[in-house]
Amino acid sequence: MILAVFERHLGELAEGWFDAASGEAHRGGTAPLETVFGVREIPVETAAAVRATTERLVEGGTIPVKEPWRVLEVLLSCCGAAAPTGGKGA
Repeated sequence: MILAVFERHLGELAEGWFDAASGEAHRGGTAPLETVFGVREIPVETAAAVRATTERLVEGGTIPVKEPWRVLEVLLSCCGAAAPTGGKGA
């Protein structure tokens, strides 16, 4: 039952690192992906596409092999969003 309550409030956990008013992080460090998206799972078709794209970007040298999460930065740049600065991997 505790896990069910936790699952329903995943998005709210972002309050520990995200300022909704400014749209920016209010602390350094890392954030669990569940708090970014508010869900723990994604459809396998989407996961496969993300995985294949990540591998392609690693093989092409666009993102470092030990920092696969940088695929999100590539996505942000494609959408015209400013890339975050100073991001350090987990």
